[in-house]
Amino acid sequence: MRHFRFTLSLVLAFALLTASPAWAKKVTLAWKPIKGAVQYELTIEKDGKNVVKKIFDETTWSGDLPGGVYLYQVRGYDRVKRPGEWSAARPVVVMPPPPEMDEPGSGGKVTHYGAAASTGLKWKEAPGVSKYVVQIFSDGKPVRKEIVTSPKATFKNLAPGKYKWSVTPVVEAPSGGRAPASLASRQWEGKPSEPAEFVIQRKELSAPVPVEPIGAVEPSSDGVMKFKWKTVDGAEAYRIELTPKTKGRALASGAKPFQLVVKNDNVAKIRVGRDGAYNWRVRALANVDPATQLPDSEGPESNAEFKLDPNVGYYEGSGYVALSTMLAPYTYQTLSTDVTHRGTASSSALTFRLSGEYYFRPKLGVGLGGETTQFKISSQSYSRKGFEAFLKYRIKWGDGNRTWSISPKFGVEARDYFQIFNPSLRLENVGVTAFGAAVGFDVRKQFGDKFSVGGKLAYFIPLKLTSDRDIEQVADGSYRNLSFGVQGLYWLTKHWGAGAGGYYELRSIGYKLNSTGSTDQVHMDGTYFFGSILYSFGGR
Repeated sequence: MRHFRFTLSLVLAFALLTASPAWAKKVTLAWKPIKGAVQYELTIEKDGKNVVKKIFDETTWSGDLPGGVYLYQVRGYDRVKRPGEWSAARPVVVMPPPPEMDEPGSGGKVTHYGAAASTGLKWKEAPGVSKYVVQIFSDGKPVRKEIVTSPKATFKNLAPGKYKWSVTPVVEAPSGGRAPASLASRQWEGKPSEPAEFVIQRKELSAPVPVEPIGAVEPSSDGVMKFKWKTVDGAEAYRIELTPKTKGRALASGAKPFQLVVKNDNVAKIRVGRDGAYNWRVRALANVDPATQLPDSEGPESNAEFKLDPNVGYYEGSGYVALSTMLAPYTYQTLSTDVTHRGTASSSALTFRLSGEYYFRPKLGVGLGGETTQFKISSQSYSRKGFEAFLKYRIKWGDGNRTWSISPKFGVEARDYFQIFNPSLRLENVGVTAFGAAVGFDVRKQFGDKFSVGGKLAYFIPLKLTSDRDIEQVADGSYRNLSFGVQGLYWLTKHWGAGAGGYYELRSIGYKLNSTGSTDQVHMDGTYFFGSILYSFGGR
């Protein structure tokens, strides 16, 4: 048995063929038949791991292997399945196909901004390859060569013109383990890729276009302002300079503008200390050195100005006009010391209202409104009118387009009331117009640039009554004039909007009819549902 193993090992040592590099994945290994061996066991390993382990009768093996350096061994088995000694580990080198070019592909263009711009080359990774030899040619002559370990390379300072480039894969022998000492530091170059042609062209950086802030803007609650501009082709970073305007005077001696460099973005956030006017400049940068943070190329500078104004959210010289229609199911009730004049009826009312507001100061404005309402009692039609004028003061809090505002208001109002005597029997009535003061406030929450929801609360205090009858005002029933409601508003365009909502109103008046001596009250309570069309004007 010992003699068999020795003989087998000795014969194999001379019989194994050292495989030369294979350009395809198909690999064939062959050895001479061994006397006494009826089967053979083959192991192929890569990086210390078996990729093939097989027992068979033939003296050849064929199979597909990815690119790389492999070690293989063979031993024989006799008729009683006894193995012989393993042969020495021998190498086989499988070269991958030429790498597939990625960027720039054949006919591609590379644009440089500045003389020190880098040209990046990429290709698909080849299996089993540890290095790549990258070469660039101009007019058929090699001008650059780099050896890299990843499937990409960068070349600086290539002048504009036409070039070709190719990549050659390199496979290195493994070190240590069972690898023969003769393989130490060995490497094999594969077949280079077909040269791909590309063109380098030179362009200049353009000036970024400032977007915001421009003009009068409202300061943020935390003092941090967002600066935004349009991106520029080829820019790796942007330099922003912020300078307070000093009404024509230069900055103090030694003072410098605030500077900030922003990489790969078109937005910067800068804390602005106080209200006032500012100038800001932005410039595109290219080929920024990672060590010094200095650019090789700078584009032209763009300038913009803005002014921080806490009143900017309130547009002086602006306002709106609204036309509304309202449908109101309501209850009409009369209360009188004469029981024959007591009664209750339900009806519906259709109202047309024209209103508007104008702000002659950033926060202070005036409003006017007029309406006419048509309703029926006992098949008799009536027309009720109203008019209001008020001052309104707006208070806003919050940043951006999602703010809250509250607007207290005070004004005067005129309202029509009707006292209909015993509407089921006769339609004699008393028409009353009340003049008085109106107070209240509006609240609105903005949910974006176009949509908001608001609420209102108003109270009317009648101070003087007029009528075609001899009457005088009494306290009972005169102080029950309260309304509250909600409205959603959506701006279809910059100037045109649509609104819808509803509100509930308590409306009443008390008076004494001197001709009869009776003290009467009129209640005209209703729930109003309305739609509006609005037109805005002015503003910035």
